[in-house]
Amino acid sequence: MHIRNSVLFVLLFCVGAVVFVDNECSAAASKNRFYARGVAVFNSSADFAGPASGAMSYDRPPLNKDPIYDDGYVGDFRQAGAPNPWVTRDWGYDHPSQIDGRYVWMHTATEVPAMSAFSGSDDDMGFGAEVGFQHTFGEIGPFFWGAEANVGYVNLNFSQSGSSSGTGEVVSDKFDPYTVNLPGGWPPPAPFRGSFASGAGPWLYAASEQRVVSATPFMFERYQELDTDLFFLKVGPFLRLPVLKGVNIDGGIGFAAGYAKSDYRWNDRMTTPVESLNRSQSGSVSESDFPLGWYASAGVSVGLGKKWDLNGGLQFMSLQDVSFESSGRRADLRLGETLVVGIGLGKSF
Repeated sequence: MHIRNSVLFVLLFCVGAVVFVDNECSAAASKNRFYARGVAVFNSSADFAGPASGAMSYDRPPLNKDPIYDDGYVGDFRQAGAPNPWVTRDWGYDHPSQIDGRYVWMHTATEVPAMSAFSGSDDDMGFGAEVGFQHTFGEIGPFFWGAEANVGYVNLNFSQSGSSSGTGEVVSDKFDPYTVNLPGGWPPPAPFRGSFASGAGPWLYAASEQRVVSATPFMFERYQELDTDLFFLKVGPFLRLPVLKGVNIDGGIGFAAGYAKSDYRWNDRMTTPVESLNRSQSGSVSESDFPLGWYASAGVSVGLGKKWDLNGGLQFMSLQDVSFESSGRRADLRLGETLVVGIGLGKSF
């Protein structure tokens, strides 16, 4: 679709060039020409990949013996100075959802389902600008020949998301606060981290009042993004064919080089109905690279008078792929079949 739209754009421009020709100006007769264009870049893409993880199993927290949970802990109840031999200040919890009336629920995921591998690709249309200079050396039959160089910039942004799900097991234990805490200082705001050494804080019965073991759905969501500032340089010979007074068709081929400054970001998120067990992991890497390659171009210019022209063109640019890695995740920037469509103004002198 992008390729078809680009070709259609150039054909329409060529038709417009013939209709609006200026018979008083010819860029072909000038030795030098400068031009500036706005550009749109098509057909670049990024491939993303992330690792799979196998199903995992963990021991259930011990009952009444210093259990540690995924969202909290309950320490030893044998503490001197306690108002009750079965209570402790050495406890903590992570999330407000763990409070159920006067009770505190602690949870551990004892069975976590497998997470499937992640892969996908995204293409993007980017926008930017380029400026260039052409110098004409001579004539070959009906053609003028010379050399040109241009530099440009475009921003490209790619992203991909995916998800997988499965069923695991969650162990939930319910704990009761010591009544002397109620009602004034209960519950302490989450996240709370208590210890006996602090000599302050609410007391909690160290023995679980109830244990629930339940099958629980797990959802894994994954997102990756690659944002690239691409600067490019193109140098090579060109041919110019005057087709009407003030109307010229250009074609060229040559060397292309890029400077790709990229930010690669990823985020993995695990969610369950037990809100305090939800987890996310993220990372990023910023890198720069210098992909090399070649280009081929075709364009048309229409004289506007006083050696100014309106011009447009289509360029095929093939640059090396650029790869990024972070914590087992990977993104590959594909620049091997990039199309650059531009329109702008030129000045011959």
